[in-house]
Amino acid sequence: MDFCSVTVWFNPDDLCVQNILSYRALCKKCFIVDNSSGDNSALAAKIPNAVYIPNGGNLGIAAALNAGCRRAAEEGFLACMTMDQDSSWDAARLKEYFDICEKSFSDTAVSFCPSAAYAAPTSLLGDAKRFLRRAIKGRGGAPAAASTDSRTSTDSRASTDSGSPTVTAASAGKTKMPCCITSGNVILLSAWQKVGGFYEPFFIDEVDHEFCFRLNEAGYEIFKFDSCLMNHVLGKPKKTFYPCVSHHSGPRLYYIFRNAFFLKKMHPAFYKRQNYSKQIRQRVAGLLFNCKISQLRYLLRAWLDFKRGKLGPLGK
Repeated sequence: MDFCSVTVWFNPDDLCVQNILSYRALCKKCFIVDNSSGDNSALAAKIPNAVYIPNGGNLGIAAALNAGCRRAAEEGFLACMTMDQDSSWDAARLKEYFDICEKSFSDTAVSFCPSAAYAAPTSLLGDAKRFLRRAIKGRGGAPAAASTDSRTSTDSRASTDSGSPTVTAASAGKTKMPCCITSGNVILLSAWQKVGGFYEPFFIDEVDHEFCFRLNEAGYEIFKFDSCLMNHVLGKPKKTFYPCVSHHSGPRLYYIFRNAFFLKKMHPAFYKRQNYSKQIRQRVAGLLFNCKISQLRYLLRAWLDFKRGKLGPLGK
């Protein structure tokens, strides 16, 4: 099976080119959908098998992914790997991943994702708690525990590398998942077409989850291969006073909150299963205790737009 990639660009730089070059040799074509307002065709030309698709402006992550998947389907590809512009692969790991995906596709298993390690944010409060735990254990005669803050962590859809030199379908640690992130997702394009593609009114944020929820509702299955590790960047960690789930800007928080509210309405069972209510409370607590009061207005606007039924980009 020939694989292709669909990567969304937004104001890319040379590092974005290098990231695609890390996996382009294993993809017959690399479709680049550019949401930038400027022309980045010169950057795309540095990638031998790239197909550059300019949108002429930011149409949102969902519209860009749909444009790339649509082009891939038109050119006869059966499966594609969607990628963020800041993600990359080791060639050997990607070959193992593609081999496992090809052997694992079935009538129901249509979407796969790798593990992805990333740097996690830390907090002064968390540091204090760990210091006290070590001090208490030290007084009790037990050896002080090593700090759990290794500066790398994984979310509910990721795990660290197993260290195995060769990964096979049997040893990959296949785990059934309710959803997966966009980057590294290998999807059968027939399933993408059947569920109607990515939901463009969301614009950005929760696009990957909403798509996966519809795959589940259609009877499809999603699996993560624990031993296939992709290089994924979620931004530079920042230390705050109170544990903070993320360090997004106000407008980005708007999309996170608004689309989460819509997810509850559109997919209530999955919303509850993924404990979105807790995630929202954690984000709000992080804003309050870290004195980011000004960003709370975006939460209010997200709620008001949800009540109005407003989707699409902010401010339009």
